[in-house]
Amino acid sequence: MKIFPAGLIAATLALSHLTNATAASGTPPSPKSKQVQGIKFSIDMLEKNKLPLNMKGANLMETINALEKISLMKKGEFETTVDFENRKSAAYSTKLPDGLNLQDYFAFDFPVKAVRDISSGLVYNYDADSSEVQFFALPLIPQLNGIGSPDHVTQSDSVLKNLDVFDFYSKIESSEKLRGRNAYGVTINIQRISSSAFGIVSKNISYLYFKRNPFYYDLPTSVARMNMAGTTAAKELPSLRALMVTKVVSPYLIYHFSSLKPAIDRPRESFIVKKYLNTAVSGVIFYSGRTGEIYARVPENFGLQPNE
Repeated sequence: MKIFPAGLIAATLALSHLTNATAASGTPPSPKSKQVQGIKFSIDMLEKNKLPLNMKGANLMETINALEKISLMKKGEFETTVDFENRKSAAYSTKLPDGLNLQDYFAFDFPVKAVRDISSGLVYNYDADSSEVQFFALPLIPQLNGIGSPDHVTQSDSVLKNLDVFDFYSKIESSEKLRGRNAYGVTINIQRISSSAFGIVSKNISYLYFKRNPFYYDLPTSVARMNMAGTTAAKELPSLRALMVTKVVSPYLIYHFSSLKPAIDRPRESFIVKKYLNTAVSGVIFYSGRTGEIYARVPENFGLQPNE
């Protein structure tokens, strides 16, 4: 099975493999309306072979935005250092979305796409001849630069090393047209686009036993597989979802900034700030968005009691 990239040049500009539905609102699309008023995720839910359809996962973009806002808190002129640190710690415990705090599990719920649509991330492949489904969790290892935080602090190389990177959502912050001129007096109409992207990073995930790629996977290694009849696959796989269960670790956010200058044959100027939640990924659950049935656990038996 050969997987081709969606476009290496477009990866810098528009992150073509991200979810376009977030461009207008900045909110990840909800797979089921019931999830909006659903019950909070708990690790105990994984002990069964079916997840509740009204389970409410964490919101990745809201979590990142909340942590970023707290990180920008400033010490008051008449506030002691101890009082400031206590105030900041209280904010981390009380001001995260959905009543979560930094000691909780953060379970993020994502749609799983077919490999023909995407070359990295959480994807599946179905072979109708063998009736086999393969599940993939494919992190990338791009060189992050640690630039882009609102306080203009560049993160250290030690923080940015050995990271598995998953990109999930993008959002256009602004778009404008302007006239540009080069040193030879040539003028063209330029479109300037500023975007934000949101994802998850983790120190190299030990139970993913394959060589990482920086941009896309040509011959990926599956993390789980199962047989599924064609009639069942036609109903289930379009609604396939993955629950990425994580713990948030310090530093809570990792940044990366990139830009592309305009050219005569490409009159577009782009700026992208990528914001990543820094986590330890405990495991990934592939499940049916229709019934909640769990199809695969990564690592194997993740969330089950030892005697199960």
